[in-house]
Amino acid sequence: MVSNQQFRLKWNNHRNTVFNEFETLLHNNSFVDCTIGADGKYLKAHKIVLSACSPYLQNVFSEHFDKHPVILLKDVSFKELKCMIDYMYCGEVNISECELPSFLRTAQSLKIKGLAEDINNDYDSTSDSYCPQCNNHYMWKKNLIRHMRLECGKEPTFQCPICPLRTKHKSSLIGHVRNKHFINNLYS
Repeated sequence: MVSNQQFRLKWNNHRNTVFNEFETLLHNNSFVDCTIGADGKYLKAHKIVLSACSPYLQNVFSEHFDKHPVILLKDVSFKELKCMIDYMYCGEVNISECELPSFLRTAQSLKIKGLAEDINNDYDSTSDSYCPQCNNHYMWKKNLIRHMRLECGKEPTFQCPICPLRTKHKSSLIGHVRNKHFINNLYS
């Protein structure tokens, strides 16, 4: 008799491994399929990574079907470009305070996820914004407003049905149940 039982096989460090591998591929210039330049200097990269991190670059790549496109950035220093690529591949980068405004403007123009915000809205301005109740720091004013409206001073309302954990956001609870208790469809 054949059993219909299914087993869930999970690669615990999948995301970290894949992202680390992209970084390794970049440093080894393996499978690069685009070139991006500034100040007369060039970096090779992967269209898939740049597209995943920038809707602007995704649009450029989807409209131009060159096998290995070359993109030249105007009014961007090579150092800024290098930091931008490092951010897209590693998810973080160190920027000096004096270079931060220019770096964020470039991120805005390239629509880099995690850095670019809609600057047309007043509540999206960058400044040191602190919550007057709990003194939490927020770089983007809209995040402070969301925190004050939905989180600050409120008890977590979402209870894990398996353990005592309580969260303020349903998405956090769903992630917890999926990652800690290995249940994917509890809230679908």
